[in-house]
Amino acid sequence: MQSGKRRLHGGFTLIELLTVVAIMAIAAAIAVPAMRVSNVYALDRAATELAQMLRYARSEARRTGITHGVFAGTDVASLYQWDASIDYTAVRHPITGAPGDGWGLVFATADRPASLSGVNIVFDRTLYWYANYLNFAGGSGWPGSYHDANRATLVQAAYVLSYEDETRTVSVLADGSVRIE
Repeated sequence: MQSGKRRLHGGFTLIELLTVVAIMAIAAAIAVPAMRVSNVYALDRAATELAQMLRYARSEARRTGITHGVFAGTDVASLYQWDASIDYTAVRHPITGAPGDGWGLVFATADRPASLSGVNIVFDRTLYWYANYLNFAGGSGWPGSYHDANRATLVQAAYVLSYEDETRTVSVLADGSVRIE
């Protein structure tokens, strides 16, 4: 004698389908903000690394007595030092760079989705050829343009990084201090 009825069809009940759809909706609601947070975190990381590069350029200029600086283009920033006999030379990252490799930040990549959307460097007088270069004087570390007799002092520099609707501004003030806003 049989005590229970067996299901003869192999389909899912409405309750089972609704449960699966609800689980998928909950997972999507958690995953989408998490992806946005990770991209904002990548923007913060890019701003922090650019600020570290600027601070390192200043500290190396003070430590070595050689002018150091940062060049910031549309999709890259790089650290260099000025030597009158050989012009600008790349400076390696103090921790991860091998000798001879320059410290460069490439923006708008998979691991650094931020883009450098604006660079505004203001000196006490107009120097068009230094629109993307900021030097720190060897010995003192004072920011400005320091490789020839036509030197100018920095008023303020601002590097704007953006990702979607988020922005971070890395500022260098006239005294050489670096801030992230």
